[in-house]
This record gives sequence, C-alpha cells and structure tokens, in this order.
Amino acid sequence: MADETTTSTQPEEATDKVDIVMIPEAGQTETVAPVPGEVVQLAFDVSEQTVILSGDDLQVQFANGALLIFEDFAATDAQGNVPMFMMADGSVVPGDVLLLALSGE
Repeated sequence: MADETTTSTQPEEATDKVDIVMIPEAGQTETVAPVPGEVVQLAFDVSEQTVILSGDDLQVQFANGALLIFEDFAATDAQGNVPMFMMADGSVVPGDVLLLALSGE
C-alpha cells in the first residue's frame, strides 16, 4: 500500500515552538522577541560569546561585530514566561537560569 500515511506521536504545536537562532552577518544587529514556552535553539556556542543584560534586553555580542538582542528578556522573566535555550551541545537551559548566572546572584 503505497498510499499509507504515518501519524506523528509528537503534537504538531510542539515542533512549532522551536526557533533556531543563527549568528547575524558581520557588523549586523538582529532582534529576537522571545515567545513564552518557546525553545530557542542557539546555532552557536554561547560560551564563546559575550553575553550581557542591558536594561531588559539580553545581548549576545560576537567577535565578527554582530549583535543579537533578545528583546525584553528580563521583563519576560519577571512575568514567568522566559523561553528555554537549547545550547550547541544539546543541553536545554531555562532562560531564568541564564539570567541568574548573568546577574551573579
């Protein structure tokens, strides 16, 4: 039966919540607006970048002069809606844990 269809056991909406974030072009700035419950897959090693909290924005600065801004990240955390981050090694870190590490608390 060549016309058989297969059914995924994973809900369709779960795959819609993964956002792959790449390094911006050299010298460029890109802004990402995190969505509550989203998994942000980082297509780079965050430990090799400069990551700072500037106001409510989480900024990732790259050696090529590019800047990636996660807009209103701290405000989203205050509401309890931070996304999860999938690191280059496959580990998943909640955004609030990342904020705690950056704040030194």
